[in-house]
This record gives sequence, structure tokens and C-alpha cells, in this order.
Amino acid sequence: MRWKGFITLSVLLVLSIGGTYLFAPRIIHISVEKTGTAVWGAKVELEGVEISYSPLALRLKGLTVASRTKEFENMMEVESMNFSLLVAPLLERKINIEEVSGRGLAFGSERETSGFIPRRREEEKEDRAQVWRQQLSEWLSQVKKRAEERIDIPEINIEQLSSFEKVRQTRQKLEDVKGQADSIKEMDAQPLASRLENDLEEVKKITIKSEKDVADAHDKINNLKATIKDSEKFINDLNSAASDFQSGVSSIVADAGEIDEARRRDFRRVMDMMQLPSIEVSDIAETVFGPIVVDKFMTFMGYLETARKYIPPRKEKKKASKPPRFKGEDITFYREQMYSPFLIELALVSGAGGEYIKCEDLSSAPWIHGRPAVGAAAASNFEINATFDRTQDIPRDLVVFEYRDFAVDQAVGSLNLRAEFTGNEIDSRIVWAGRGLLPRDWLDYIRLDDPVIEIQARIRGRKSNPAFSISSNLDRILSERLKAELDRQIQEAQRQVQKVIDDEIIPRRDSVMQEAVSLRRETEDTIQEERHTVLDKKREAEREIENKRKEMEAFLAETAKDSEERLRDLFRR
Repeated sequence: MRWKGFITLSVLLVLSIGGTYLFAPRIIHISVEKTGTAVWGAKVELEGVEISYSPLALRLKGLTVASRTKEFENMMEVESMNFSLLVAPLLERKINIEEVSGRGLAFGSERETSGFIPRRREEEKEDRAQVWRQQLSEWLSQVKKRAEERIDIPEINIEQLSSFEKVRQTRQKLEDVKGQADSIKEMDAQPLASRLENDLEEVKKITIKSEKDVADAHDKINNLKATIKDSEKFINDLNSAASDFQSGVSSIVADAGEIDEARRRDFRRVMDMMQLPSIEVSDIAETVFGPIVVDKFMTFMGYLETARKYIPPRKEKKKASKPPRFKGEDITFYREQMYSPFLIELALVSGAGGEYIKCEDLSSAPWIHGRPAVGAAAASNFEINATFDRTQDIPRDLVVFEYRDFAVDQAVGSLNLRAEFTGNEIDSRIVWAGRGLLPRDWLDYIRLDDPVIEIQARIRGRKSNPAFSISSNLDRILSERLKAELDRQIQEAQRQVQKVIDDEIIPRRDSVMQEAVSLRRETEDTIQEERHTVLDKKREAEREIENKRKEMEAFLAETAKDSEERLRDLFRR
């Protein structure tokens, strides 16, 4: 009986080993192609699979991964890949790969058959690109149409100009100053000069020979002194009026600068009222580039989410429910070594041109493995580095991507992306810079060689509803070029506005200034003449009084001493 059981067990073991040896490669081949195609979204194909058992290893030959955007191009192909597996985890139905190595890596190779799977609808992608290009063309056409509109110069009402009002106020000041000048002219010095001359003649006729002559001199000298005081008051009044007159004229002259400043303000105000062509294009970034940037970003996010989905976060520990009464309870004992359900410790696939794909510590249970997954890939035109940290309660991922020939529709440029994930929060920055974005007819219109256009976008916030902002230097480039092209037309409009204002204001300003200067010169001559007329007579009278004082002092020196007091009273001022 025991021999029959041993024979049965042996037959089953032989069949199991033989079935594995015969059918396992085929099963792996089908699983890789089917699973890879379903996950990637384009065809994943293998030429063959080989298994070796001492040591346990798996070899994939001729792996090709089709592009999801180009029908007859491979995203990647690998000549061969070798997987070194650990046996112990397999006994627990866990796959732990110690090392992956490969050779013959190539990106962007051609393929003879379509790499699309039936569910892909590339026609929609083509339509979206055409729609975006059409939107850009329509937007540029609207900008061009606005820029070509004729400049409308508004009708200028001279009386409403601030410079005109300033000229009017200055003219009123001039009228007031003219009144001051007339008042100065009315201050006739001739009558006072005649009085001085008459009184002076009377004093000159005085001869001191007796006491009676001293008494007569007393009255005549007092009359002359009174006339001198009147002349001093006249001169003071004349100087005060002259000072007020000079101040008024100086204020008028200073108004010339204020009139010019008001004229410049009027020019700016009229220019602001003009309907200039709309050459501001600040809305282009969000309006035109927004949809395509979001589309490209969501495509990238799709790839990234596919990778993140297969690196799950730490699961919350659930409190075990109390087993039913009189029922058994499973108890898990601690083991020094626990294996992740799936683990690749190190994977490196390289190509002849320096291409490589590298992956370390990729695990389906990183909290067991204890290290974050790190990946990197590089080729002639791109480089990507990624870190997926699931060792903590809050997942933290960082992806840095640089693509040197990244296409935005028909334009090609460099793309730099940095995306950081913390739980459900995302902080992403995208910068694309390249040429070929503007249509040829537009480059001809603005007379500009194909410029380097830079588009910057930032996406941050919760992953389900992030905030989106975008900017571009195309706004500045188009504005500057349109302004340069329209500069002649704008300058001509400015010249016309300036001429209208200047023709009305400058002659009025100059007329007021000339009248003020002429009035000042004329009035100053009058003031000087009147002042000198009085001053000359006044000085002569003062000299004559001094002479008579000396004569009387000499006469009184010979007379009684009691006459000294009378002499002092006579000349006391």
C-alpha cells in the first residue's frame, strides 16, 4: 500500500516538474505581453522566454514596448533581460528579484506593424492638435486685426485744456501787474522835485549877517526839511510799489514753466483718449497655451499614476476582531526575515549609445522592505529621475524630468518638469522653451525670425482639483514687435496732437511773456527815472542844509552864547 502511494506521489512530482519546464516559459510570455499591454496602453511584445534552474533565473528576449503616440515607433526595446530570483520567497508565493540586467536598450526605434491597440483613438489626438493650432491662428489673426486699426485722433477743445486755463490765469496776472505799473506811473515825482527845487532856492538865498537872518533861515530850512521828508516817503512808496511789481512780473515769468508742464499733461491726456490699436497680448498664455499644457500634463500624470498605483502606500493596521467563543484564533509568530510580495532590488538595462534604465528597491510593500524606490532613465534626448517613498505613513514622491526634443504640436523644444507629491497634494513646475510655435505668415508679418518661446506653468494643490497658472514670453515678444511695427503710425499721431496743442498754446504763452518782459523794462525805466529825479534834488537839499548849518555855526560863534540853544533847535531833527 505504501509503495502505491509513493509511486503516485512520484508521478505527480514528475508531471509537475515537466509541466513547469514545458509550459512555464509560454505562460510567462503570454502574461508579460497581456499584462504589459493592458498597463501601458500600447503593444508590449516578447520574442521568447527562457528559464534556468541552477541558479534560478529568467531571461526575456526581444522585449519591445510600442509608443502610445506614434503608431509605427517603439517607445523602448531591449535585446535581452536577465532576472535573478530568490528561491525562498517563491515558497511563500512571493517574487523577490535580486538583480535585473539587460543589454541592447534603444529608444524611439521604428517598427513594421502598428503599436496601437484597438481601444486607442488617435484620431481624437490629431483633432485636438488641429483644434489647438486653429485656436492659435485665430487668436493671432484677432491681434493682427486690432493692430491694423487706424488711429483715431479725438477732436481737441482748446478751452478744455489745462494749459489754456493756465495761460488765461497768467494773462489775468499780467492785467493785475499792468494795474500796478499804471499806479507807479501815477506816482509823479516832478511836483515833489519842483518843491525841493523851490525850497532849495530859498535856502540858497539865505545870508547870515544878523539875528533876523537866523530867524528867517529857521523857517526856510524847516520848509526844506519837510519837503525832504515828503521825498523820502515818496521814495519808500515807490520802492514798495516797485517790489510788488517785480514780484508780479517774476510770478508771470515762472508761469511759463507751469504752462509747458500743463501742455505736456494735456498731450498725455489726449493720447490716452485716442483709440490706439490694441497691441497688448497678455491673455495669450492662458487662452492659447493653457489647454495644450494641461493636456500634456495630464498625459504625464497618467504615466506617473500608473507607476504610483503599483507602489501602494502603507496600509493602516486594522484591529483584529475578537474570535467567536470556542473558536480558534490564528497567531502570527515573528520571523527574522519577511519578504515583500514583489521586490526588485536592482535593475539595470543599458544600450550601446549610453541609454540606460535603472531601478532600485522597487517593492509592492516598501514598508516591509524599508527603503524608498528609486528609478532613473536616460537617452540621447531625455533624462528622468524619480523617488517613490512609501516607508512613512504619508507617501512622498519626487519626479524630475528633462526632455530636450519635446514636441508641442509642430514646435520642438526642451521640457523641464519637477513634480512633487505629498499624500494627495501636488506641487509641479513645468517649463518648455523651443522654436516653431508661430506660423510662418505671422513671422513674416512681424518681421521676426523664429523666436525662442518659453512657456511656464505651475500646478499645485490637491491632486483632485489643483490650481493652475501659466505664463509665456510670447506676450512680450509680440507686443514689442507690434509696437515697433506701429511706431511710425503712433509717432505721426503724436506729432499731430502735439502740433494742435502747441499751435494754440505756445503763441498765447509767448505773447504774455513778451508783454510782461516789455512792461517790466518800461516800468523799471520809469521807476529809475522818478527815483533819480527825487534823490538828486534830495541829496542837493541835504548838502545845502549842511552848508547853511556851517555858516550859521560860524556866525553864532561870534554872538552871545545864549544863541546856541536856538541854533540847536533849528537843526534838531
